Order: sequence, then C-alpha cells, then structure tokens
Amino acid sequence: MTIEQAVEHNAKIAEKIKELRQQQVSRYTVKVVERLESGRRQAVEETTTDYIEGSAVKGLYDDYRGIYPDKQRYFVVISEVENIKRVLKVALPTRTDDDREPPMHLSDPATG
Repeated sequence: MTIEQAVEHNAKIAEKIKELRQQQVSRYTVKVVERLESGRRQAVEETTTDYIEGSAVKGLYDDYRGIYPDKQRYFVVISEVENIKRVLKVALPTRTDDDREPPMHLSDPATG
C-alpha cells in the first residue's frame, strides 16, 4: 500500500467514525458564563439536556447563542455528561489486492 492509498484508507475510516459520533446519543450540560467587568466569570445558566444525538448539539448551541448574542460578554460551554453505551457493528473499508504491493526488496511473483 502506498502512502497515498494509506491516507485515503485512513480518511475513509475517519469519516465513518465522525458519522457514528453524530449518531451517538448522549446527555449534555449547557453552561452559559458571563464575563464580569472585574475580570471574573459567573455562571448565568446551567442545564442538563435529555438524551439527544450528537448532530443536535450545533442546534442547541445556536439556540443559546440566540438568547445570549453578545459574544464579548457571554460564552456557551456544552460538554458531554453521559452517553448510552451500545455495540455497533461497523464494516470498515477493506483493502483489495489492487491496493496491495509486494515489499520493496522482493520481486512481484505475478510478473516474475
């Protein structure tokens, strides 16, 4: 397998992992923090969500950013609290004979 093929293979696996993380169901803590004039920080709001998919976190952030639009004064922190453990069967992309190459120090038996 050449470097280009290995990079492509790893990109496929990373894409599959990203897709599965978006489908994972978890509980999240949403914390809105205010920056005070004195330089200190104070939690304005802290809530824990029900179990939601990872793909819904962006929408959740946008909702809270709509309530607290001043980015200089408020910031929103969303962290995962607990996720549902489940077994996933994943069929990763497999290498074919075309992807494989013999070691550099050995000749190719198909051509020799």
